[in-house]
Amino acid sequence: MKIYIYIQTKTPPSLNFIFFFLIFINTVVFSQNEERIEDFTDLDFSGLINKEIYTGSKHKTKISEIPASVILIERKEIEDLGYHSLEEILQNISGFYMIDDYYWLGSVNFGVRGFYSSGEFSHVTILINGVNQVGDSRDFYPMSKINIPVESIDRIEIIRGPMSVLYGRGAFFGAINIITNEIDLKKPKNQLSALIENDQSYRTFLRLSDQLQGFQYSLNASYAQINSVDVSFSEMTNDAVFLQQMGVSANSRTKGILDDLQKHINFSGTFKNLQLDISIIEGTKEVFDGLPSIGSGSKLASYSNNFSLAYKKDFSEQFQLNTKFGFFKHQYCIDYQIIHTDAYAYNHLSSNSYEAEINALFVPKHNIEILTGLHRRSIVRLMQVYDYPVFGDLYSNTKFTLPTDVNQNALFSQLSWQVLEKLKFVGGIRLEYNEAYEMVYQKSMGTSVENTQSGEYINNKIEFIPQAAFIYHLNKYNIFKLLYGEATKQPSIMQNAVLLGTSQVQLETSKIQTFELNYMHTQNDLFLINLSLFHNKLNNLISKHNEYLLNEQMWILRSANEGKLETSGAEMNFQINIITNKIKLNTGIVYQKTKNMEVGFEDIKPGYSPDLLVQSSINYQFNNFITININSIFTDAMETKWDNSPINPTASDFSPKGRIGNSISAFSVTNINLQFHHLFHKNIFINLKISNIFDQKISYPTTINNIWLEKGSIGKGRIFNVHAGIKF
Repeated sequence: MKIYIYIQTKTPPSLNFIFFFLIFINTVVFSQNEERIEDFTDLDFSGLINKEIYTGSKHKTKISEIPASVILIERKEIEDLGYHSLEEILQNISGFYMIDDYYWLGSVNFGVRGFYSSGEFSHVTILINGVNQVGDSRDFYPMSKINIPVESIDRIEIIRGPMSVLYGRGAFFGAINIITNEIDLKKPKNQLSALIENDQSYRTFLRLSDQLQGFQYSLNASYAQINSVDVSFSEMTNDAVFLQQMGVSANSRTKGILDDLQKHINFSGTFKNLQLDISIIEGTKEVFDGLPSIGSGSKLASYSNNFSLAYKKDFSEQFQLNTKFGFFKHQYCIDYQIIHTDAYAYNHLSSNSYEAEINALFVPKHNIEILTGLHRRSIVRLMQVYDYPVFGDLYSNTKFTLPTDVNQNALFSQLSWQVLEKLKFVGGIRLEYNEAYEMVYQKSMGTSVENTQSGEYINNKIEFIPQAAFIYHLNKYNIFKLLYGEATKQPSIMQNAVLLGTSQVQLETSKIQTFELNYMHTQNDLFLINLSLFHNKLNNLISKHNEYLLNEQMWILRSANEGKLETSGAEMNFQINIITNKIKLNTGIVYQKTKNMEVGFEDIKPGYSPDLLVQSSINYQFNNFITININSIFTDAMETKWDNSPINPTASDFSPKGRIGNSISAFSVTNINLQFHHLFHKNIFINLKISNIFDQKISYPTTINNIWLEKGSIGKGRIFNVHAGIKF
């Protein structure tokens, strides 16, 4: 029934009950012949690969013509699988795997194609309606800043591989564009719904959209309370003495100290050639920042405001113009509850930035397209203030500012040339230049160790980023893409700030080179196969170490370009429709090997790099009213980061500390979603979902963010939820 790497030898009684229940409903209750409004599949697979999307080339291009491996997730798939968060969608993308280490900036992180960067999720660009969601302080994409309700998502365009030519330094492994403003006038345009889980988590959602005399708008709003995993601290660490010194007992539990409150409003309006996007996102996420929390938890309050105005105009068949301007504001404040109830510590950061881009598409001949663009992003204000008197004067009353703006400039161009009837060449370059900027740390103000540290980040090099692809259509059923791409990632502002006042050398730009062969094969509405063979070479990766030394009562913070990896892998995705479209199977399998290329570390397996990933789902349409979907994720075993620093140099023991945490065994998680269409009225729906149906223990490997969790952090067990609403 499912394609797995392992065999499930025994079906639990609860699953048998579900299937018998569904058969009963199918044969007795809904044995009518009424037609459904929606077809089971909107397109056959040959139509799907020729569907036009925007993200791969910054203008509408068929998937089969995009110089990259592409995944398209549409609204119906999101509903069928019962996804309830963006995080859940991302971890079901082939080649992605999630690690939740209760990160202090309120976000999970994702590895991609064998590479995982401890800290921020920062190596895939995330857009909403084409608007970049980057957090300027760390060049990252925290979920606490995005918090998008899945009910608002019409389509997700995922472009895999280096995409820096079009999207700059964040697109190390690709770009993800989340579309929330598509309106199908033939279907219900509005929605009111609510979701509730058995752990008392809930979400309410409202969508209002319409088209009035040429003005098309979409408003999405949600309010959600996501309650935390409930596990004992002893399940994650053996160090009872450390916990006691931090004010936590080994039997204490995480319930109530890792909760998440989310508020999201997004408005998108289009009139003639203008498009306006405004989003306001607020949230309060409880976190662990290098230490366990006590009481009601350490709370990260986050606020993000995005404004974007775009102008698109087709002047002729030979010339199109696209311009956009955006203003972005992001701030967060962490109120810590650590060590003891009277401890005081907080951390606040705010930033404002502007972005402007103009690009033009020229079609001088029927077989040639040239895209050329200019891009500029300016961070005009960034300030961080923190005060940790609980750790002593050295960490008290400190302020970080930027006396000058941080300006990023780029010129890019991409040529698409139909060389022969069946052969197309696509090549692109990006020239990127980051202006020098100053940084100032005023540390421990008003104390005996007060001092000011200042410095300047200078990168005089113009980064040259190339991309090239050959796309060969053997026939309408078989397409080959030979791809080469590079991408760069500059050190973020806060990575550079850590080095102020130290003897460490200035950080350099990280780089990736990717070689890929992509093959697509389709047989109309029967099946689709997408196969990629890839090889990634990563150099100058920035490694961060963040650890609290209890005996010395001080923090160790350091960053350096010390990473060099290579990954080779095979990635296969296939979709099959069988039994007159009543059953749809979708499976992604990735096998990859990552090797540490640093001299002296070749035999040490890199951390956070599973060899095998499997994502699989099977969807069955019982009749016109009921569908059931079972999906599963398999994640192979993972090691943690290797720490080569000596165990105790003062005792002349220079042996390396080794792994920072325990190895994590392979695990799989299976979910089941039962969807009732038009139950009491043609526009009413109800979803019943069981997540982690076998109550598999999910352990994520220890990271540098919470190194004291040497057993690893833990994900949620079995969860029941009901999602119901009306479309009108």
